[in-house]
Amino acid sequence: MTNEFSRGLETLEVWKVARAFRNTINDLVNSFSEEERYLLRYQLLKSSRAVGNTIAKGYGCHRLDDMIHFCRKARGYLVETLDQLYIALDEKYISAQTFQLLNKEYEHLLKLLNGYVGYLKKQENLLGEDLDLVMEDSPIYGSMFVGETDALLKFP
Repeated sequence: MTNEFSRGLETLEVWKVARAFRNTINDLVNSFSEEERYLLRYQLLKSSRAVGNTIAKGYGCHRLDDMIHFCRKARGYLVETLDQLYIALDEKYISAQTFQLLNKEYEHLLKLLNGYVGYLKKQENLLGEDLDLVMEDSPIYGSMFVGETDALLKFP
């Protein structure tokens, strides 16, 4: 079994997808009007950044139970971001087509987060609650949820 922490945060697929989602949101809010700069724009940036930040925080704790806890918190920030995207749609800052594209990215990241939490819970049950390191043989989490994007789940 490989120590997941020996490879670095950058190899964690769920974090990489959260980073890409954050960058997409950043690009989106740059198209918002100046009047929304400190309102919806700020809220979208803050919640989308918090997803990856929270995953990283849990990863840095090097404990299964902490990683599970922080991934659940990240899921909350992700759902908050979706709610703000609905606000952007309702207030006509984004089109329905743009919303649908962002919603696909949201769903993909949500599935990865849920899959990763399930994977970590299985590891915790197998290895015990006192394990100090999050371990992973291969990034199979999420593959049962993602479908045709299985190729994205392979580490280099």
